[in-house]
Amino acid sequence: MSALPPPPAGWRGVLRRLLHALGWLAPSVLTTVMSAVLWWLIDEPRPSWLGLLLGFNLAAILALNLYQLLRWNQVLRDLDSTLRNIAQGRLEARLTRTLPPGAQQIGHRLNQISQQMLGYRDQLELRMQTAVGRLRSDLEQAKTDLRQAQLQLTRIQTEFRQQSERFSGMTHELRTPLTAILGFSDLLRKTRLTEHQDDYLATLDRSARGLLSMLNDVLDWSRIEAGRLTLNLERFDLGDAVEDVIALLAPLAYEKQLELVHIIYHDVPLQLDGDAQRLRQVLTNLLSNAIKFTEYGEVVLRVMKEREQGSRVWIRASVTDSGVGLTEKQQQRLFQPFEQMQGVNRQPGTGLGLTIVKKLVDLMAGSISVQSEPGHGSTFSVLLELGAANTATQAWDHLRGRRIWACETHPTAGLALSHSLQFWGIDVSPFEDVGVLTSRLRHAPRANRPDLIIVGLKPGDLKQEAMQTLGSLCMDAQPPLLTLLSSASPSDQQDAIDLGAARALPKSVGRLQLYRELCDLVRIGRAKPMLDSQTLLIADNNPSNLRYLAALGRELGAVVLEARDGDEALQIWRSQGCNFALIDYRMPGTDGAGVIREIRIAEADPSFARPRTRLVATSAHLTPVDRNALREAGADEVLIKPFDEAQLLRALTPTLARELTLIPGPSRLAQDAELLELLREELPLQLKDLEDAFARGDAIAARAAAHTLNGTAAFYQLTQLKAVASDMEQQLAASAFSGVTAGGLTRLRAALYETLGGIGATTPTSEAAAR
Repeated sequence: MSALPPPPAGWRGVLRRLLHALGWLAPSVLTTVMSAVLWWLIDEPRPSWLGLLLGFNLAAILALNLYQLLRWNQVLRDLDSTLRNIAQGRLEARLTRTLPPGAQQIGHRLNQISQQMLGYRDQLELRMQTAVGRLRSDLEQAKTDLRQAQLQLTRIQTEFRQQSERFSGMTHELRTPLTAILGFSDLLRKTRLTEHQDDYLATLDRSARGLLSMLNDVLDWSRIEAGRLTLNLERFDLGDAVEDVIALLAPLAYEKQLELVHIIYHDVPLQLDGDAQRLRQVLTNLLSNAIKFTEYGEVVLRVMKEREQGSRVWIRASVTDSGVGLTEKQQQRLFQPFEQMQGVNRQPGTGLGLTIVKKLVDLMAGSISVQSEPGHGSTFSVLLELGAANTATQAWDHLRGRRIWACETHPTAGLALSHSLQFWGIDVSPFEDVGVLTSRLRHAPRANRPDLIIVGLKPGDLKQEAMQTLGSLCMDAQPPLLTLLSSASPSDQQDAIDLGAARALPKSVGRLQLYRELCDLVRIGRAKPMLDSQTLLIADNNPSNLRYLAALGRELGAVVLEARDGDEALQIWRSQGCNFALIDYRMPGTDGAGVIREIRIAEADPSFARPRTRLVATSAHLTPVDRNALREAGADEVLIKPFDEAQLLRALTPTLARELTLIPGPSRLAQDAELLELLREELPLQLKDLEDAFARGDAIAARAAAHTLNGTAAFYQLTQLKAVASDMEQQLAASAFSGVTAGGLTRLRAALYETLGGIGATTPTSEAAAR
């Protein structure tokens, strides 16, 4: 498209444009003016040609003006069209029509602007194309880098998971000899030892437990990093969980002369739904950390109800210590792995305890916080949402109205003791000084004396004159004296009894045992057996386990029915019925879940007339999937071996489990010669079943045999054997024979023979051991 020529420049150009504009009009205007002058000068009569000339000139002027108007109108239309094209982005548009002299400059400028804009657009498009090309290249490179990074991350995660699994297996291998050390340490403690030997043994036991605790931390951390840590939700007793932790850690606190106090407030529901094992682990780590970094004073665990909504309850557990405290900087790094607080002295440990606590609390959808000042101790607080079981509150009426004098020099411990006694309806008179209590007792008439005196003290306080006087006053049990010692040492408890106490217990004693002891001391009559005349069906294919459970049931007053497999259990239940049933999970024929399911189906029949049977499943090891299968089948409770009478009774009859006389498994084994002989015969047979399964390459039979051996060891608390058998069972369950190391069966065989030697059996010959 051609453009207009540029207009001439300067004054000459302006004059030329003016003349050009007037060129058409000048002759007509001049002629018209001259005609008008002549018209004016000539008198009448004027010639006719003059009128014609004047009219012609006027007509010419009008015609020329009309022509110019039409021409300018076309120019304006061309300008409008060109501007519209430019506005719409068609920058190639130009004014091509020859314009009147007055409009040529405008047209030329417009064409220049359009040309410049076109150039700018071309440059911009070129730059944009260059930039887009560069961006595309960068994006492709970024995608390539991202894919490589993802592949690298996946490879690293896989390698890390494999390393964590290998390390987890290695820690299991390390735990096996440690478990043996602890087991034989327990056996040695039951023999006669000198004072020095007892100290050496305590040091050995403490060191082994410390190492085991560190291994457990590392094992849990490896599980967390490998993503294998899961929750096992079930019904549990919060009081039992707390007391288990207190009993475990009390010796560590007492060794440092610390007061270890726990308070569960009365409004806290005890029957909860959650992961009891993980809760214990959280409390254990928090309390052990507090004990570790506290040199004097106290460590207090408080459990309270934050709020409740429907079937959900928010429980807060706080651990307060009087230790070194924490700075703001230390608090910020507190939950990072492998971080240890730098206090007065660097303490042994992995530096993983609080990190594991944080991971576990997060896993349970809870929160953890810390409040601390350097030199003023710390408070760690955990808030968890748990399910509140809708169960009836247990009545504690046997001691209601009894009068007890309680003396505790430590204020927090005294508060905890009074808290429990008042909850049981006891009329408590608190004292803070033994001398004041002794003086009041000496001058009190016999009728005004309390039913019982409780004194909480440290072992060294037994030598105080006031305490010795109190012991002599209570020597004839008028009233009886119960001492609660900051010590787990049997010798310290014996010293208190020699002083005149009717009973001596550690302050870490559980509420059920304390309640039972108080009932005994105030001469409350013993109730009839807990399961008096109730029928208890026990199904277990392990003869020694079956005998042990039958003995437990009979001691509780139950009529015991025995079944050696699931099919026999179903036959007995259908023919005779029962109030309670203990069903082992893994049995030949119909397994435990199948037995429970069949019973529940039969009970659901409208024609079924007998009372509902309470079904308790038992096993030495259960995965979360196994637990869910048992629950879905209809099990009321699941017990993990080993368990004692208290745990069994809580599972069978939760409302009757308050006055149980505790008899631990090992003592029954030592007292029952027939049961001991049966165990000596049974263990080699169970080992042979496992060896035969290995020889046949039968992984299912091997796992069943390992489970049986694990269950036997668990029942009789054969610590070393249980650890090795449990590892074997888990390895077989995870990956059949490929998960069992070459020396796994040899270690199991050696552990079994050591166990037989420990219980007095004749150890098989070396030739037999080498089979």
